[in-house]
Amino acid sequence: MLITGGTSGIGFALAQAFGEAQYRTFLTGRGQEGVDKALRRLQKRGVEACGICLDHCDEAQVKEVFASHGPFDVLVNNAGQSHAAPLERQDLASWERMLDVNATGPFLCSREALPAMRQSGFGRILFIASTASLVGTAYTSAYTASKHAVLGLMRSISAETQGSGVTCNAICPTFVDTEMTEKTLERIMTKTGRSRDEALAGILEGVPLGRLLRPEEIAATALFLASEKAGAIHGQAIVLDGGGIQT
Repeated sequence: MLITGGTSGIGFALAQAFGEAQYRTFLTGRGQEGVDKALRRLQKRGVEACGICLDHCDEAQVKEVFASHGPFDVLVNNAGQSHAAPLERQDLASWERMLDVNATGPFLCSREALPAMRQSGFGRILFIASTASLVGTAYTSAYTASKHAVLGLMRSISAETQGSGVTCNAICPTFVDTEMTEKTLERIMTKTGRSRDEALAGILEGVPLGRLLRPEEIAATALFLASEKAGAIHGQAIVLDGGGIQT
């Protein structure tokens, strides 16, 4: 199985969970130093995994990874970035970057993974999406558009793979206790002068869970969706936010 963006945050928790469950786990990262560091952390926890340097937005690199290391029976499209700005200050470069990282990369990886899954009659394609895949939030036009695109891609793949033994689903978490969320809090603190507790309370407004989601909670959901027991779950957006969004 392959996890993109597996060197930190949600991706690292995914790699640990799948490794502990005895999957032959490959994780990717954009730099060798980050990949090596993640593998050492996993080894200290008794988990074996393989690391691959990959820019998942680069078509040639994606093709090479799947040709050299595949086939993979489970693909978790996790790599992603966030960006915040009012629409009138949203620059084109950041807009295009969000679409590339959050939508084009998952498209390229899913396209390469699917043929082998079809041939074997079993496969699991998972997208780590966001509650921003389902609702719009202020100052996140590029991020929200890219995450809506992910959900559309998932639904289209699921329509094409009905009855094939391949399932395709998305996990849509609220704010997660990761480095990415910490950077969001730091930006809020810098721009508004709020304390960290005040900034955290602000982003958790309207989140019934009342706290940041733990990466391990996402990993547990992914582990179940990847299992044979989840064969009837297909084309679904699984929301992890404590009930704020009901689908």
